[in-house]
Amino acid sequence: MDELKRCPRCGCKANLFVDWDTRPVKGKYYVYARCKECGFRSESCETVAKTIQAWNSTQCTKGLTGRQLSLF
Repeated sequence: MDELKRCPRCGCKANLFVDWDTRPVKGKYYVYARCKECGFRSESCETVAKTIQAWNSTQCTKGLTGRQLSLF
C-alpha cells in the first residue's frame, strides 16, 4: 500500500479517518485523509487504497471534519 504524501496545501503530515457522517454502504463506512495542520481533506472513498490515491493525486477539497477516528 502506498503512503500518504504530505499535504498539497501546507506540506504537513496527513492521517486517515473514518467518515462517520456518511451512511455506510454494504455495512462499510467511507474513509478520508485530512491534514493535521490546516484541515485540508480528500474526498471520502470506499477503501483506504482509493483514499490514499485520491489524496496523493491532490483531488482534495476542504470540508467539515465531523466525528473522526484515526485509523493510523
